[in-house]
Amino acid sequence: MKDYYKILGVEKSDPDNAIKKRYRKLAKSLHPDINRSPDSDRLFALINEAYATLSDPDERKKYDLRLQRFSQPPMQTDYARQYHQRKNYNRRSDSYYRFIRFVKKEKKVTLLDKILFTTVLFIGVLLVTFSVVDLLSDQWDVMIRGLSGLLAGIAFLLILIYGWMLYVRR
Repeated sequence: MKDYYKILGVEKSDPDNAIKKRYRKLAKSLHPDINRSPDSDRLFALINEAYATLSDPDERKKYDLRLQRFSQPPMQTDYARQYHQRKNYNRRSDSYYRFIRFVKKEKKVTLLDKILFTTVLFIGVLLVTFSVVDLLSDQWDVMIRGLSGLLAGIAFLLILIYGWMLYVRR
């Protein structure tokens, strides 16, 4: 986070008129028409940004709060502090970070995956089709076999599609 007070060379406790004087002095010396250095445009824009923030009382209060929050170290519990201060602590070998690295690896769908999915999907569709043919039969035992086959085929296809969605989403 940029420290506008350091950019302008003033203290946090300085009044508005001191900030204005310092800004005018810097703007005079860093104006691109006067100062021909290659960084003068960037520096002039930076002091303009700093002055715009610090000259407005509301923006200055918000900025002071952000600066104060940014400069404070994060709070740690005693256990976390002891854990991270161990002599042999290695952050990269920590199980949490190993898990994050594993999750961040992108899984690419290969041609073999597509062929296997299509084949198994085709088998599931055939199972459902033959089950429907059995349901249209006149014999009672063949109709029951067709109903059980239909339910198994639908369950098979749903599990297959759900697994594929999880596989691709990963």
